[in-house]
Amino acid sequence: MAIFEQYLASERLREISLGASLAWVAVPWLFYRVAVALYNISPLHPLSHIPGPRLAAMSFFYEFWYDVVLGGKFTGQIAMMHKVYGPVVRINPQELHVSDGQLLDDIYSHGNRIRDKSVHMSNNAGGALRFSGFGTVHHELHRVRRAAVSRYFSRSNMLRLEPSIAAYIEPLCAKMLRIREPYDVQQAYACITGDIITQYAFGESPGFVEQEGWLPNYMEQTKAMISTVHLFRFFPPLRWLMTLAPYMRNLLVKGKLKLLMTEMLVNAPQRVRNAKADIAAGNDKSDTVLCSILKSDLPESDKAPERLSGESFALLLGGIETTAKTLSIITYHLLSKPHILDTLRTALKDHRIDPEKLSWTALEKVPYLEAVILEGLRLGYAVAIRQLRVARTEVLVYKSKDGKMELSIPKGTPIGTSTTIIHRDEDVFPDPDTYNPQRWTQADPAHRKEMDKYFMAFSKGSRQCVGMSLAWCELYLITAAMALKVLPHLRLYKTDQDDITYDSEYGVYLPRKESKGIRVQLAA
Repeated sequence: MAIFEQYLASERLREISLGASLAWVAVPWLFYRVAVALYNISPLHPLSHIPGPRLAAMSFFYEFWYDVVLGGKFTGQIAMMHKVYGPVVRINPQELHVSDGQLLDDIYSHGNRIRDKSVHMSNNAGGALRFSGFGTVHHELHRVRRAAVSRYFSRSNMLRLEPSIAAYIEPLCAKMLRIREPYDVQQAYACITGDIITQYAFGESPGFVEQEGWLPNYMEQTKAMISTVHLFRFFPPLRWLMTLAPYMRNLLVKGKLKLLMTEMLVNAPQRVRNAKADIAAGNDKSDTVLCSILKSDLPESDKAPERLSGESFALLLGGIETTAKTLSIITYHLLSKPHILDTLRTALKDHRIDPEKLSWTALEKVPYLEAVILEGLRLGYAVAIRQLRVARTEVLVYKSKDGKMELSIPKGTPIGTSTTIIHRDEDVFPDPDTYNPQRWTQADPAHRKEMDKYFMAFSKGSRQCVGMSLAWCELYLITAAMALKVLPHLRLYKTDQDDITYDSEYGVYLPRKESKGIRVQLAA
């Protein structure tokens, strides 16, 4: 009995000791967090003069609540902040958001003005993706990495690539006119954009357009990637989940996330090995984007398999999802507004566009086609995530149009905007939620210049989308082909405005969860 009592006493003592140890850790940590929160909203903080909700300025929990707990709702909340606090708001302890284009040229600058990426937002990139140009924080390193691939996406190279792009369009049109069952049209567009980018970047196409149906097409991997962005941002160590060894991946991960990790850990490294083999063999496939990086003068550390795996996956993400989403948005509006489709078809015919011999340079001379695409990009929010820059060495100054407000932005402050907000500025884009190509064709030169200034579909400045010329080429050729050959024979299937209306942001914008996509079907 005495032994038992001694055992109980020792257990109680152990519990008390453990509790005391935890208290010694927890109490100071709690006091520290409270002190930091109070400092964040005190006059001592360098951003104390910037308007915004005090709860947002105190800690990152405000952002965490809207993006992680509520699910991608923080961008919508930022829009509400601007209505209350004005064109420049403090949205978390260290970051500012703008809704006025007056500061855009300074935030997204070109040339030698240093613009880093926000560390907080770069945490969105998981696994090897953090080593890509997309995940690179520092200006100098990003500039070096971008230079290795940018020439391959120049306009001159895209003009050279144009016949290869056009070769996929006719099979896509034939397939869309052959399949009678309803389908999500973004799946179809993901097939052609997937074939194009993989052929150009890696020297081989998965044959998505040629396959019987629309699946697979990389959209499942993309959905898995975007589902993690907010969680990774607040819990950066979770990004290492994407680097699990293959056998751990098979044991611990299922479903879409497993597809994503297979792409990152198995397929992407294999592409790097294939590219090295092509270079060694001197075969024709060595003239690809991936091979060009391997043959560039980048330091050997930047040619490491893990980094190039991240770069190759970034090419897939940027080259498939964004363009496919924009094309699907354009398709919805052309089918739901027949008068716009009729006007586009007439404009193409008036410019004597031959549907069998589409030319990018010829299509660029059709103003109404450009306007149709611009509206699709404006309302497609293909990149809906906050596009932040850090002016490491400069103090930026915001001056409102009316001259009544002037704010100094301390150097080193993350600041930026979002397409879902800047593209809906009512002063620049009246009736902003309406798809109206004529806003571009009928604008006077001064207003057109203002709209171009606010247009952020490809971002701006030294970190502008490296694949912009490829996207434009695809958008012109595919939109024209659809308008002339396919869309007159399609109709929307159980799809309405709710299926394209912005609901949440996960890097790209997403409609309501119940949406089954922009579904189309052959007209009877």
